[in-house]
Amino acid sequence: MFPLDGVLLLPGGRLPLNIFEPRYIQMVKDTLATSDRMIVMTQPLNDENNKNKVYSLGCAGKIISFEETADHRFLISLLGMLRCDLINDVSEENGYKRMNVDFQNYFDDIKQKKETIERDVFLKSLKPYFHLKGLSADWEAIKTCDDERLITTLAMICPFSSIEKQALLEANTLNERADLMKVMLEMGTFDEGVSNGKKH
Repeated sequence: MFPLDGVLLLPGGRLPLNIFEPRYIQMVKDTLATSDRMIVMTQPLNDENNKNKVYSLGCAGKIISFEETADHRFLISLLGMLRCDLINDVSEENGYKRMNVDFQNYFDDIKQKKETIERDVFLKSLKPYFHLKGLSADWEAIKTCDDERLITTLAMICPFSSIEKQALLEANTLNERADLMKVMLEMGTFDEGVSNGKKH
């Protein structure tokens, strides 16, 4: 279990991680020694009443590449496999969090999707958001990217809040996730515009 604030892993997404804390270095070593090489990414609850607690939904990722550096860090890449409910803590070993998880409700995550999104409508919200946030994009590559990869990648890399990223994780269909992200993009563009207006 790897709780990391503001970091989102979705099924089908690829997440590069720089592992430098001793407990998580040990977690990677332990994970590499298993047959499935799976780590569950989740976010901590930023709540004074729920210290050391995490959201109840995470996403399991498989280590698909790793490199150990000269200073003993690990550079790993996780491929998101499927989401899971986080049930309860189990005894910690080597200092990192471990939990029982249940994949039962999320096997659809590993099935091939046939959904499509209203791409033109979505891009109309995306372009001004990127412009105001100072983000660059290869718009030609975006045009040729399939819908699921596009939404998954953007959901993971856009600077949304932790709560927003958790909401995207909880969305169960491609269109549900795309619609939710469209609202977030428009809200972010509006808020940025208002903030810039106040500065002038």
